[in-house]
Amino acid sequence: MRTLTLLLAVVCFPSVARAGDESSTGRPAAVLLVVSTGPQGTVASFGQSGGDGGAAGTALARAVEGLGFRVRSASGQAVAVTTEGGSSLIPVGDQAALEVARKVGAAAAFVVGVNVKADGPIRGTHLLGAAGRGQIRLLDVQSGNTVASADADGAGFDAGLERAAAAASRDIAEHLVRAIESQASARWPASATSSSPGSQIAVDIKGAHAWSSVSAVIQRLGATEGVAAVHARDVRRGHIALAVDTRLGARNLAAAIERARLPSGTVHATARGDAQIAVEVRGDTAAPAPTEQP
Repeated sequence: MRTLTLLLAVVCFPSVARAGDESSTGRPAAVLLVVSTGPQGTVASFGQSGGDGGAAGTALARAVEGLGFRVRSASGQAVAVTTEGGSSLIPVGDQAALEVARKVGAAAAFVVGVNVKADGPIRGTHLLGAAGRGQIRLLDVQSGNTVASADADGAGFDAGLERAAAAASRDIAEHLVRAIESQASARWPASATSSSPGSQIAVDIKGAHAWSSVSAVIQRLGATEGVAAVHARDVRRGHIALAVDTRLGARNLAAAIERARLPSGTVHATARGDAQIAVEVRGDTAAPAPTEQP
């Protein structure tokens, strides 16, 4: 259990909370204007037939909420799809994006284009691969200026092409949000009203067979805007209980947890009320996690 003690000694030092959601640490509402193209066709988060933007749009929404923004829907909003250049994936011009953001009452606009293609079978397996690229622009609606822009590659695999493409889309979306996270934090820092101590949320982790997976979740929590400290409450085989001192709501904290990068497997987090999050680790294949507390 020496690893546990050393790890928690690192992540439990209070960190400066710079931002959260609209009601807690001052980040404003945001609108996502997403166009995602894959082997099954093209989907968008705006327009008369707009939905959630597919796997890329769903992943982007969770990641943006994890940063503390409140996402407002652009479904039904008519926007002229355009391009910023010959090789650009950005689907909407800045002025059109700003107009939609003002209509829905958003102070930030995330404009994203994602293109994923089949990458063929993975040698020696029954799995199919998919890979692609995405671009993002973050706009400040008040000033009309560009806060940040980035591009990222990503890939995924699964037994079916549709699921492989969805995994690649999620991978690209997560890379894009991480690429502009620091600029978003600088533009929308925590408000003066966010200096209250905050509350504590219980995080129950199940399904982790390797301590490295638990460590990845703890490290993600420790690096999340608005988290002050992470404490271990119970450590047993198959069940880890944490207590998180945070100004974020349970839903936003769960979204942040899902951005953890595990050595193997995936992590799914669900808010249960205002003070508890259930975390399930799936597909963890490494050595067993610690069996008992020191």
